[in-house]
Amino acid sequence: MEKVLFITNRLRPSTNAEAFQSTMIAKYLSENCEVHVLSTTETPTDIGKSVHHFIPSRPDRSFGSKMDSLNSRLGRNVKATFPDAHAGWVFEAVRKASTLITDKKIDTVITRSMPTSTHLIGLQVKEHHPGVRWVASMSDPMSINPYVRYSSKALESRIAEFEKDIFAKADIVTHSNSFAIEAYRRTYGNLPSKHIVLSNMFDREPVVKIRHIRSGDGPMLLTYAGRFYGRRTPEALFKAIRMFLDSGGSLKLNIVGAGKSRRLDGLVKKYGLSDIVEHKPFLEPEQLAALLVASHILVTIDGDFPEDNIFLPSKIIDYLSMTVPILGITKKGPTATLIEETRTGYWMEPSKVEGISQLLENHLTKVKEGYDFSPDYDAVMAYHAKNVMNKFWARVK
Repeated sequence: MEKVLFITNRLRPSTNAEAFQSTMIAKYLSENCEVHVLSTTETPTDIGKSVHHFIPSRPDRSFGSKMDSLNSRLGRNVKATFPDAHAGWVFEAVRKASTLITDKKIDTVITRSMPTSTHLIGLQVKEHHPGVRWVASMSDPMSINPYVRYSSKALESRIAEFEKDIFAKADIVTHSNSFAIEAYRRTYGNLPSKHIVLSNMFDREPVVKIRHIRSGDGPMLLTYAGRFYGRRTPEALFKAIRMFLDSGGSLKLNIVGAGKSRRLDGLVKKYGLSDIVEHKPFLEPEQLAALLVASHILVTIDGDFPEDNIFLPSKIIDYLSMTVPILGITKKGPTATLIEETRTGYWMEPSKVEGISQLLENHLTKVKEGYDFSPDYDAVMAYHAKNVMNKFWARVK
């Protein structure tokens, strides 16, 4: 049986979105091979048959979280260490990884970002163990990430060189969607076939094939789960809701896990939505699922950049498993393509506010009377973690 060392900074029960994805990778990878997992999570949960090895982070994870929070507020990348604030565990992780590779006769090492500092471990491991196959798994793009504004040109250049080093030395590089690969191809020219897709995934059972969606005489309920940062803003949605309300529509909007901020509160007040928007704290998965399936539309919002979207947020993959219509406020790209291919809802560019408002009006007409919502079940289940990981392992083994 193939032996794999999976290196990731975060696992469940951490509430970070990447922790959920990494936990699913560990869990379902262990159905195909012997897996050892190296992380800074002291007591991970739900990693299947994987064997966990703990490495404490230096600086500690609370510092890294503070830096993440600061970056989110500023919409830029403020670096305390290279390439990110989580790099403190790299030295010990390299030593532990080398020991495991030798003792356990590891065949393949997989490093997972975010954070990107995890790939520093992969670079060092590949240098010391050139016969071991290295898979660098990128959850988000690095140098071409439009959400990130670096604090200096020198840092931006260092990140780009770091990325090129990863691309050159890894045996396989995974990206969350094909649009990201195409964006890199436009940046670097031809990319070798070792660049493949490892999509974000969900791990929920059962996924119902049909759900009856009905609001009756009550307001239509929209739910957005996640944070706002940089150019990922709810303003286009708020504008559309204001138009929808002014034309006689009725709805409520839950915003879950975004936290309160002056920027968000200011937009709520600007569009007169104080009685419409309800802020909810971060919810545990089962609590969140209950709220999502009780909604009439689930909203996902991508940043409004000049270029097409190259991100496939993990939240929209979670939405797929709920069998509830999705409204994507996004440009052409992976989010829009996913909605179309799975027949799970609608999408509209952020600039087309009237179009978003019209979508809300059309949907209200349907949900007042009620209708059976039936996505393409097979297309949805392609994103179940078991299927995603089986496809991935068949490609790389």
